[in-house]
Amino acid sequence: MKKTECFGIHLTFGSENVDRLIGKFVASKKKGYACAVDLNVITNSFNNKKYREILNNASFNTCDGSFLAFLHNIKNNVEVKSYNGPEIFEKYISNKGIRQMLIGPRVEDFEKLKLKLGNSSHLHNLPLPFCTVDEFDYYTISRKINYLKPQIIWILLGAPKQEKFMNKILPLVNSGLLFGVGAALSFYLGSFNNRKIIIFGLRFIWAERILKEPKKQIFRILYALLNLHKVIKYA
Repeated sequence: MKKTECFGIHLTFGSENVDRLIGKFVASKKKGYACAVDLNVITNSFNNKKYREILNNASFNTCDGSFLAFLHNIKNNVEVKSYNGPEIFEKYISNKGIRQMLIGPRVEDFEKLKLKLGNSSHLHNLPLPFCTVDEFDYYTISRKINYLKPQIIWILLGAPKQEKFMNKILPLVNSGLLFGVGAALSFYLGSFNNRKIIIFGLRFIWAERILKEPKKQIFRILYALLNLHKVIKYA
C-alpha cells in the first residue's frame, strides 16, 4: 500500500486504502498502531522530534483533516481525500464480527454506546485513571488486552497523549490494531457533529468544536496559526 510522504510524516489517504489496511490487521494476528492525523497532530510533530518519530513508526496514518488534504491537493495538483477518526469509528464499531476494545472512555459513555448499538457482546471497555502518559500501568493494561484478544483497540485519549500511549504499550501486546481516534466516541454519541457537507474540499468540523470547547480548541487553533507556514511548506 502506497504511503504519501507529506507534512514530515507518511499518510494514507482515502477510505478505500485505509479500510484495506484495517482489513489486513483484522484478518491476521499481527499487531500495530495507526494514528488519525489532523492539524493539531501535525503542528505538534513539527516541534517535537520524538513525537514525529512515533507517527512515522505507525503501521499507517490516516489523514484526519480535510484542510490537510486540501493543502496537499493544491500544492501537488492531486486529488486525495481525508478519512477521519469519527468516520472510521462509526463504520466499524457496530461490526459484531470484529472483537473490539475501547480504552479511555468513561463507564457512563460506554453504557450509552451499548444502548445505542443494542447487541454489544463484541465490545469491551477499559476506563483509565486521569494521569500523565508515563503514569499508566502498561503491564496491567496489556494483560487485559492479551486476555480478551481484541482485533481493533480504540484509543480515545486525545492527541498527543494517545499516540504516545500506543507507542509505549505496543511492545507488550500480542496482537491487534491500536487505533488512536481521539473524540470519535463523542461524535458517535452526538456530542459533536461530523459534518458531511463539503465546501471546496473543506468540512469545517473544527468550527463547532470551538464553540463547545473554546478553551481547548482556541489554544490549538492559535498554535496551528503560528505553525501554518510549516504546514504549507511541507504539504
